[in-house]
Amino acid sequence: MEWGNAMTRPALAASLVWAAFAALAAAAHAATAEEQFESVYGKEYRAAAGSRETSDDVALAGQLLAAARTADDSGLKALLCEKAYGVALKDASGWPTAVAAMDLLAATVPARKAECVGKVVTIRQNAFDTAKGAAWNEAGDALAAALMALAETKIEAEDVAGARGCCVRAKEAAEKVRSARLGDVEAMAALVEVHARLLPLKGAIKMNPANRDARAKLMKIYLIELDDPESAAKFVERDRDDNLDKFILVAAMNVSNVPERGCIQLGDWYCGLANEAGPAGKAAMLHRARTYYRRFLDMHTAQDPERSKAESALQQVETALAGLASPAPPEAEWVDLLKAANPARHALAGKWSAQANGLAVAPFPDAYLAIPALPEGNYELQAAFTRTIGTGRGVIIALPVGSGMALLRLGTCSSEYSSDSSYDYDSSGLELVEGCESNANSTTRTPSKVATGQHHVVDIAVTLEGSKAQVTIKLNGKNYIRWAGAQSDLTCPILRNRKQPPRAFGLGADTSTVLFDTLRVRMITGQLKKL
Repeated sequence: MEWGNAMTRPALAASLVWAAFAALAAAAHAATAEEQFESVYGKEYRAAAGSRETSDDVALAGQLLAAARTADDSGLKALLCEKAYGVALKDASGWPTAVAAMDLLAATVPARKAECVGKVVTIRQNAFDTAKGAAWNEAGDALAAALMALAETKIEAEDVAGARGCCVRAKEAAEKVRSARLGDVEAMAALVEVHARLLPLKGAIKMNPANRDARAKLMKIYLIELDDPESAAKFVERDRDDNLDKFILVAAMNVSNVPERGCIQLGDWYCGLANEAGPAGKAAMLHRARTYYRRFLDMHTAQDPERSKAESALQQVETALAGLASPAPPEAEWVDLLKAANPARHALAGKWSAQANGLAVAPFPDAYLAIPALPEGNYELQAAFTRTIGTGRGVIIALPVGSGMALLRLGTCSSEYSSDSSYDYDSSGLELVEGCESNANSTTRTPSKVATGQHHVVDIAVTLEGSKAQVTIKLNGKNYIRWAGAQSDLTCPILRNRKQPPRAFGLGADTSTVLFDTLRVRMITGQLKKL
């Protein structure tokens, strides 16, 4: 068949997709998602199912996934994902679509996350078993990542045996292909063992709620090794006059609600916990102490002995944290990007101000400040911030990735949402990934575990290899998000305020009060271009 100039193949494909969107909109009055699907795709779906050819199945899967990404109704979105997954499986060329459908379904219906991740693992295993050459290495790396994601769901379900099995399989895959992910797999295996120690303690408390020894041990594991005071607070005996219980209850509060005196006490308390902790736990406890000392100093403006004591304690914490940090090699020195930022010149949107301890931003829709620096090569970026107030889509860190660029949106655990109820605020992720926002792509992290009122440290590593790239993100020292793919799959979206971020590093926050106290980069290869 000849294709004339009036409509190219891509244009025709786009027109068909948009025609399907219009049809779905027209069918929106249907009573159920199944009826809407049947009215638009039923005939084509049955024809594909009855055909021996697989190309039509893969094409249909792509259409269904595209429609799912734009569907407003969660029930219809979920159904479209399920149907796209089913037809995409019929040919290996459709497996990426099947994976994307399960990623979107997990983000749309969090209760089905374990089911979706399990299906992704099956696809990744099949790809690994059948791939050859360079594709085999990529498939092994992707399988290890999927198995770690499945291990997380097993941990959430308290299935320690299942989580251990996932880690064993992930390690085997990572070792076979010599994946850089092996360190992450080992860290996940260590996390599983921490959770394994929780189970007998929970069992002992269930059998004897008055078992104070088991309760104290369990709360300290949550506090120190998992850095999770909110979970520790669930095991507090509220009628007990005990310092540990009292401090945990206050530590689980939003830091903005902790009174002045409580901040200095919590800072001292966390310093004490740091002395009990191992290396990883020590860093987390010191970060918590720093947050409370800084909060105290923000509130206590009087120049008196109490302020001097807090300043001295904060300096000791900063020194201790610096001692824990891995020294950078001489050829890869850190560059402080906050010093390069001038709010008067570089603010794209919102009210930004330079503070003694960083950059602050007041609530504004997608407030954004461009940093006049562009990495040309592999790099590591570290950012640290505290969000004290906010109802929007969280904190933003802009990441140039080779020829691509993405925004890392870090959500919150706040119960206050904006009027845009279609957006999942308890999530984090990169955007845009293959055109999808941070709450609906393979990088989506739900729940976000980015609590308002707490200090957070984000470590990011960007590695380029030809036209591809890998982005690894840690939150507070723990593995958080990992993405690998074509650099062209990452595109920077237009902000909510209709501003377009320039191609450079950047910081932002949506309808939030945030203090960024750290933003630094070190180039592993290439150079940092000042703009």
